[in-house]
Amino acid sequence: MKNWLAIPVLISSITAQAQSGRISVQPEMGHPACFKRVYTDDELRSQPKQLVSSLYVIVERSKHDPEVDVDMHKAEVFGYRNGQLFTNREPLCEFKADGSSNCFVECDGGSFDLLPRNGHALFKVTEDYYFPLFLDGKNRSSARTRDTISLDANDRANRLFKLYPVPFSECATIKQKASRIRPASC
Repeated sequence: MKNWLAIPVLISSITAQAQSGRISVQPEMGHPACFKRVYTDDELRSQPKQLVSSLYVIVERSKHDPEVDVDMHKAEVFGYRNGQLFTNREPLCEFKADGSSNCFVECDGGSFDLLPRNGHALFKVTEDYYFPLFLDGKNRSSARTRDTISLDANDRANRLFKLYPVPFSECATIKQKASRIRPASC
């Protein structure tokens, strides 16, 4: 009975979000969302401590197990620094009722929130936490310190990134460039 009572609230929330011009960070099944930011030289000069020159985030909703009919939400994050590609392809995402997504790597592997805004999304490292990116071809178990970028919630220059929705083809290109590696185990 409680679920039926929540339907009008959910519809009202979705309608308000659509009317406000906020983008969605919770894509429909089979239609991954791509968010991107490439910083200009002027922007990077004004933030000399920023660790990435570009950031791409793919969020997708896909079936985890067709027999159980459970949706699994996944994210992949790609960033460049000094022309080198860094990746983290392990995050799982929980879609929140407020339209945001909380994405995390199991076993204390870092987390971030994607927050919908008018015309853009905010990538925000979870408060008092971090989110790592690894030199392409590495993962948590194989990366050394120099192979890792740590986006940290306590670091003003590396905790919040304004990303813009772009056609998935832009993320597909970067995804093809990245190595496919096995996720690290706990």
